[in-house]
Parts: sequence; structure tokens; C-alpha cells
Amino acid sequence: MSALFTPLTLAGTTLANRAWVSPMCMDACEDGSGEVTAWHAAHYAQFALGGAGLVLTEATAVTPEGRVTPQDAGLWSDAHVTPWRQVTDAVHACGGRIGVQLAHAGRKGGKYRGLPGDAEHGRSVPLALGGWRTLGASGEPFGRYDSPAAATDADLHAVVADFVEAAGRARRAGFDVIELHAAHGYLLHEFLSPVTNRRTDAWGGSAQGRETLLMAVVAAVREAWDGPLLVRVSAADVAPGGLGHEDTAGLALRLAARGVDLVDCSSGGLVAGAEYPE
Repeated sequence: MSALFTPLTLAGTTLANRAWVSPMCMDACEDGSGEVTAWHAAHYAQFALGGAGLVLTEATAVTPEGRVTPQDAGLWSDAHVTPWRQVTDAVHACGGRIGVQLAHAGRKGGKYRGLPGDAEHGRSVPLALGGWRTLGASGEPFGRYDSPAAATDADLHAVVADFVEAAGRARRAGFDVIELHAAHGYLLHEFLSPVTNRRTDAWGGSAQGRETLLMAVVAAVREAWDGPLLVRVSAADVAPGGLGHEDTAGLALRLAARGVDLVDCSSGGLVAGAEYPE
């Protein structure tokens, strides 16, 4: 018998099965406020009606500058709590459990969402049209995106605080699970990889140094949140000189030792133009 349809208990929360809905960016906060709507409540509740054991939200920004697109959902403001509560209530009413994926897009933020009618695809939205200066491990851009500002020590301590504050709002919004997004070349992943983190300060310089930002976020959120805590990783960077599956296996053990309940594996996203072997 497959274990797929058997319950799984994480940090005291029992999920009905292991058939879960992965995070999928919706780019549907049309006014740029980061506030979700009745559309999101219907969108996520349908998965609970279908019997998914856990529904994970789209990447939800912990700061306005951490959005992937101007239409991303957010939890950087108390104004986001009530709209998200309508979503979690809808999922719970359908018998499901819901987790929020907290994210900071880093140098990959502020881009056009790529829908029909967008002026550009795969490029940054100009400041005059609602874009923003992004934050990165260094000043190197992703693909054709604008160059980010190299994060200062103060910037990174602020990022940790942003994740913690968003975790507190997640509790008030009724979420059952928190997932930290450390995959796909976004800020936490960008700091993990030797391809994109060439810093020589405490936030880089070695494998342990490159893990400093992620581990600081994990420790701070774990202290503020006693429910299930997941971390999404790119199991392989899909980039020359990048991290591979063995590296990620070691990282997973270190995350577990710091209170992470489950590692959610994806792949790639670190550099533009990567080719993915089967």
C-alpha cells in the first residue's frame, strides 16, 4: 500500500494525507497592495474540496521589495491579516489545512508577470511604473533584470526581522503551516549558493557562511512559531559550480537540527538560461 493517502503529523498538526498542493504564483493582487481577495479564497478552497492534505499558498512577500511581481500577495502589513483570514477560513470550512509560503524574491523581484498585454517579459518593471530597487547578495543581476543593491549587514538583519513579523501575522491569519522559500534563486537561495554568493563577510566566504542568512531566519521564525515549519529548497542549483543533491542532503540534516519539520524539494531557478536534464 502507498503511504500517499495516510496521515502525517508534523509539530502536533495532523494532515489527512501526503497529497499536497505546491506553491504556485498567481500574480492576482491587481492593485499592487499585496492584499488577497475573494478570488484567492475560492482558488485555495477548491483544493481542500478536492481532498488535498495541505494547500500551500503562492510565494507571499515579507516586505514590499521582496515581491516577485507588483501583483504578488503579501504579509508585510497588518492590513493583510484579515484578507488572508478569509482565505484560511474558506479552506478550513472545506476540511483542509493551509500553509503560507513566506518569501523574499531578492534580485529576482520587481519583474513583469508575463501575462498577455505586459510591455515586457523577463525584465524588471521600471521604477516609474511601480517597480523597485531589488536586494541581492551582490550587485550582479539575474539575466536581463536590473542590477540589485548589494545587501548590507543592516539590510540582512532587517530581512530576518521581516520574516519573523510575517510569521506572527500568519498565526493571526489562521495558517496551519509556515514554509520558508529558500529555492528558485530567490534571496535565501541566492545566499546559499557559491554561484551567486561570493561575499567574504559573515554572510558568505564559506559553506557555513553562506548558510548564515537561512539559518538566522529559521532560528528566529522557529522561536516565534510553534507549528509545522517547512523549508523549500532547490535540491540542485542547475548551474556550473553550484550546489548539488549531496550538498542539499547535508543542508536538510542541519535544518532538521534547528527545528525544521520537512524539506520541500524543487530544483533550479538560480541562474538565467539553465537547462534541466530529465
